[in-house]
Amino acid sequence: MAKQSSWFQKTEAFLYHYIPWKGEVESWYNDKVVELGDPFPPRSSKSVIGGMIQQRSYNGSTVEKWAGKRLECLGKLPEELITLMPQEIYLKYSRVAKIETALATLNTEELQVVELKYFQDFKRTEICQRLDRGRTWFDNRRQSVVEKTAKCLGFLGLEVGETGEMFKTCSKQD
Repeated sequence: MAKQSSWFQKTEAFLYHYIPWKGEVESWYNDKVVELGDPFPPRSSKSVIGGMIQQRSYNGSTVEKWAGKRLECLGKLPEELITLMPQEIYLKYSRVAKIETALATLNTEELQVVELKYFQDFKRTEICQRLDRGRTWFDNRRQSVVEKTAKCLGFLGLEVGETGEMFKTCSKQD
């Protein structure tokens, strides 16, 4: 059981750090573009919580609307840019990309949990009240979110992309 709680806690810590890490990577990228005179392809300016999104229409709460938006990965940055990254920024870039891969596999309810729990730091009782759901519903969604993210981060198996099977685990489930 100690091993499970270890990967669970580490994965949750990564989810809590996602927004600041993403911000640091994007800030470094923007500084580098200014410093080098924009030698890299332009990126979309459409963002939510510092991330790229695709619009989906939902009728309901603000959280449902956010949850309906799918985060896209930072994308494959040019190799010459990646080689310029300080090791600390590269590590955060890598983690952000893996977290975004995991987020892309989540359904709307799971994204609601991510938004409220990890991005807005709501407590379980607040989330249950806000979404008019019970604690068991929340606990099940939280467990699912953390397991999917842990698999994409390599805490429960191989690193993303090392095997076709692991890649499927981190791909959008239909």
